Amino acid sequence: DLHLLSRRQRQMCIRDSVDVVPAEIKIAGVLSVAIGSEVYRIQRMKSLNDMVFAYVTSYVPCPLTPGLEQHSGKFFILYRCLQENYGLTVTKVEETISSSGSGFLESRLLGVAPGSPLLTFQRTAYWEGGIMEYSESSFRPDVYRIAVTMEGPFEWTGADQLS
Repeated sequence: DLHLLSRRQRQMCIRDSVDVVPAEIKIAGVLSVAIGSEVYRIQRMKSLNDMVFAYVTSYVPCPLTPGLEQHSGKFFILYRCLQENYGLTVTKVEETISSSGSGFLESRLLGVAPGSPLLTFQRTAYWEGGIMEYSESSFRPDVYRIAVTMEGPFEWTGADQLS
């Protein structure tokens, strides 16, 4: 459990690969770009103490970040890179978290059996000019956990429910 590990134990490594791909229908729709237009695909594998626990694929419109591929193979934090090199500061993030069974690719990359449960994230990040990034991530739930705090007071209408 990442939350319980000491800082010394948190020897995290992120391996990155950046390339240019044509935007498929789903990616084009989310990024509001034309189908087939060039987008950067940033693939990351996150590991802790030599155990891969996450596979993340992000897509960024090429016109926003010319030359982003120069960071391929280097350790970089995407949002910091986008801010420092391109002036893109994240102003809002929408994220959906669900569970899924690992497919062939995820099982190979994450070292789990096909069909093993995974936490999956779909994220859209915005800057003041619109959408700057869309990502899909798969995390091993035996290594990664999510903690959520909700503070009130909450006001409920007849249609609202929190269970």
